[in-house]
Amino acid sequence: LCYRNAEVRKAMLNMEACRPLVNLLHSENIDVHKAALAALRAYSVEARLAKEVEDRGALSQVCKLVTSDKNEVVARALAVLWMLAGADATKTKIAKERDGAILKQVVLNLKSTDMNVKAMTIALLRKLCTVPEHRKELYDLGAHMELVNALRSPDEGVQLNTMGALRSLASAKEDSRNVVANAGDLLPTLQRLKNPPKGTGGRTKQRHAIATRAQQLLSVLEM
Repeated sequence: LCYRNAEVRKAMLNMEACRPLVNLLHSENIDVHKAALAALRAYSVEARLAKEVEDRGALSQVCKLVTSDKNEVVARALAVLWMLAGADATKTKIAKERDGAILKQVVLNLKSTDMNVKAMTIALLRKLCTVPEHRKELYDLGAHMELVNALRSPDEGVQLNTMGALRSLASAKEDSRNVVANAGDLLPTLQRLKNPPKGTGGRTKQRHAIATRAQQLLSVLEM
C-alpha cells in the first residue's frame, strides 16, 4: 500500500509503524521476515524514511537475513539494503557489517541460480561500487569475474546494472582495467550488446540504453 502512496507512508510515519516492522525482523518465522522486509522496502522509497529505517537499527538484522538459506528472504533483504544504500555513509556501514563478511556474501550471491537474488545482488553491488574503498574490496573479491557471467542474463535491468558495476570495477586499481577487459568473454559480449537486433518493437528504448552502455564500457576498457 505504501510503495506508491505518499499518504499511506505519512500515516505510517505518524503511527511510528517503522519500529514494529523493524522488530519483526527478529522473528523466528520466515513468512514474517518476508512480509516485514517487503513493507520496509516499500516504506524506504523516500530518503528520509530510509534514514528512519536505518536509525531504528534495521541494518544489522537485514544484513543477517542476506545470509538466509531461503532465496525469497535473501532477495527481499537485498532489496531493502538497496533502498537504504543512498548515502555513502550508509554504503560504508553495509560494507563494514559483520566485519566485512557482507561484501563476501554479496559476491557469493552473484553465483546464485535464483534470478531475483542475482538481480538484487547486482543492483546493490553497483551502488556499493560508487565508493572507491568498497570498489577495491569488491574487485579483490573477484566480483568482476562473476559479473561477466551475469551479463549473459536476458534481463535488461540486470544487463544495465552489470555494465555499470563493471565500469566502476575497471577503475578500482591501476591494473584493474586490463584485468576486467580480459575477464571471460566480456569484450565479445559487449560487442554483441552494442549492436542490438532490429525489430525489437516496444523494447527499442531499453535496447538502445543497453547498446549505449555497452559502447561506453567498451570505450573505457579499450583505452
